[in-house]
Amino acid sequence: MHQRRHDLSVQIYLRLLVVVAILLVGASMAPRLAAAAAPAQLDLEFDGSDNAASLSAFLATTLPGTNAPNGGATVHTAAPGTLQIVTSAGDLAPFGAGQDNALAYQYDSAGSYTIGARLLKPVFSTPYQSAGIYIGK
Repeated sequence: MHQRRHDLSVQIYLRLLVVVAILLVGASMAPRLAAAAAPAQLDLEFDGSDNAASLSAFLATTLPGTNAPNGGATVHTAAPGTLQIVTSAGDLAPFGAGQDNALAYQYDSAGSYTIGARLLKPVFSTPYQSAGIYIGK
């Protein structure tokens, strides 16, 4: 009787080993899902070293539902390099309408990314003005 249990255990073990081997072969043959490529890195320094086409595209692209740049965006290439945006009346929907100079860089995101900016002492001529980065769809 003891021998019978041992034989049964060996059979179960061998069958389990065959199932695992079949699963491993199947997994190795399955098509791999390709991860979407990350967007090309875009570093804008505004110091004269930027790619002219990338900078022009950035300065001409706005967030959907906002007004095109009103000519109030100026690049100052003197060190340290700055982008000056003249503020005007308006707000992003749904809080208002008529937002000017909401510059954008559009890309499809499929993973993690980093966005950074440094706002140098914004000067606002009227109350309730703001500056910042909008991330979203």
